[in-house]
Amino acid sequence: MSLLITSFLWLLLAFGVGTASVLGVGLGYSYGRLARNWSDERAVRGANVVAVGPSAVVGIAVWVVVDAGASVGDLLRGDGVGTVVLAAVAGGVAAGCVAAGTVAGIVRQYDLPGMDAPSRARNHYFRYVSGLFVVTLLFASLLEPAIEAGAFALAGLLLVFFAGLWAGSPFLRDLTIGTRPPTGPERGRLEGILEAVDLEPRRVRVVEAGDRYAGVEVLGAPGGRTLFVGEGALSGLADEALTGVVAARREQAAHCERLVSAAVFVCAAVPLLAGLTGELQLPAGIGATAVLGFVGFALSRRLRLRADARAAERVGPGTLADAFERVADESGFDLETSPKRAWFGTNPPLAVRIERLRASATIGGD
Repeated sequence: MSLLITSFLWLLLAFGVGTASVLGVGLGYSYGRLARNWSDERAVRGANVVAVGPSAVVGIAVWVVVDAGASVGDLLRGDGVGTVVLAAVAGGVAAGCVAAGTVAGIVRQYDLPGMDAPSRARNHYFRYVSGLFVVTLLFASLLEPAIEAGAFALAGLLLVFFAGLWAGSPFLRDLTIGTRPPTGPERGRLEGILEAVDLEPRRVRVVEAGDRYAGVEVLGAPGGRTLFVGEGALSGLADEALTGVVAARREQAAHCERLVSAAVFVCAAVPLLAGLTGELQLPAGIGATAVLGFVGFALSRRLRLRADARAAERVGPGTLADAFERVADESGFDLETSPKRAWFGTNPPLAVRIERLRASATIGGD
């Protein structure tokens, strides 16, 4: 393929991604108008689906096209490693562009909780979706040998993939959002909180997402965990509230909640994989996976509630409930409109978690 033809095809591909991004703005704008009448939790979940769903379609399409033969220069011609990497990067960037366009439309009509500026929301989704899809598409390039080996080999490879994401999540978070080391006063304050909850992370990073982002996360495998604290959490939460949130995240990380949930869903996907590889009737595989997936959602929600209970043993259920309410207030979540059920969510609604903690505090006299 000549350089001229290759350049033309890349320009055509870029035009297609640009068109999809513009359509994403329209889709996001329409969704934003609808989301204004919903609870914040429901609206944010829907925003993630609307942003990631179409971007996944575009990213995968670009990945397939580039991997099928598009190349740049002699080094990247053919089916070598260069083309595999190029295809994954192109697909990831395309997905990020569409996601950013969709979010740009959403924030014109709906203020996403935790985001204090539209440009910050766009950049956050672009970096996150791009990084996620680059990693995922690189992994997808390795699937062909596993598919030939059967459903259980494919499930085993998926488990390895998710375990790698879990262990490498601190690096991915640094890659996809802006972070910085804590200042001297911030470090001194956090050291007292970490000692109170018996948490010794390898690193502590402050997420530069503005004062409306009050999130706290503990990511990574044992021995390599990183505490990520939003600027809004440091500026808007008192020590007691921040201690409660860190305690909750500590319990989730200590019992490898994310890895366990991923393993459950991979196991649930085995019947579907068997159907796709011809080892099982496809309708039976789809039905079995649907049932097991529903059970997986329920188990994931139960794990989160158990983590809350363990954290409450450290700081008191009333204190933890107050901390959750304060985080919701700082992030702009309206708990009054929070749903009571989340059948297809891995996390129970925050209002339900707070209600359970309040009930526990009443029983225990906290």
